[in-house]
Amino acid sequence: MNETVESIEKIKSCLKRPAVVFEIGGFRPPEDPLAPWFGKVTVAAREEKWPTLADGTPMWALGQVNLSTLDCVPEALKDVAFLAIFFGPKHPQQEDPNGTNWLIRTYASLEELVPLEQMKTSSHLKPFPMRPGEPVEDYPVWDGGDIPEDISDLILRLEDEGKIEGYHDLIELHGGFKIGGHPCFIQPGTSVSESFEFVLQIDSTEKGNLMWGHDSGCAYFFRDPRTNEWCMTWDCY
Repeated sequence: MNETVESIEKIKSCLKRPAVVFEIGGFRPPEDPLAPWFGKVTVAAREEKWPTLADGTPMWALGQVNLSTLDCVPEALKDVAFLAIFFGPKHPQQEDPNGTNWLIRTYASLEELVPLEQMKTSSHLKPFPMRPGEPVEDYPVWDGGDIPEDISDLILRLEDEGKIEGYHDLIELHGGFKIGGHPCFIQPGTSVSESFEFVLQIDSTEKGNLMWGHDSGCAYFFRDPRTNEWCMTWDCY
């Protein structure tokens, strides 16, 4: 193995993280109420009701994922069997905490879940069943802050020496509705507290009628597994 190949393998080994990307729609909805959905949440804990804003306005269902069926999940979600996501109808702002204009509910066991009484909302999202793909190797965007300095220096040196065309020729980015991997930040300089780990990404989707921001944005969700605290941010073109 020559030096260039060894360097490329080192770069990939350092940066890759497993991720599961979901296919949205295109198949018959399953009967299992715990199946993954975009734009729909079917279950909750026995004592939980449909979430609302402070003024009583019903939130919109953004999706649900049965993590216990996935081949891989991030370390920060190892203690979570199932999660449900709500948002809106006001567009979440960067500083909004979990439970205001967006909400993630987590469940350690499937046994605590019962059918959630549905509520009429103003949601314009189009619900679709989802299907998880096989785990893929996911890599960070160049200016997203997830590349250690020694690795970025190595990449730049290989570029200067003409041994590679560029970083993005070496790796593949995975967007969409994704568990794990790296956030595909659109705008540079996005960051959250170090205690939070990236676990979930939800892209804009024309099929599901979801748009983050004003132009094909993306939302990123982070969790502190020690406290079950969540934070989210989003950006757009």
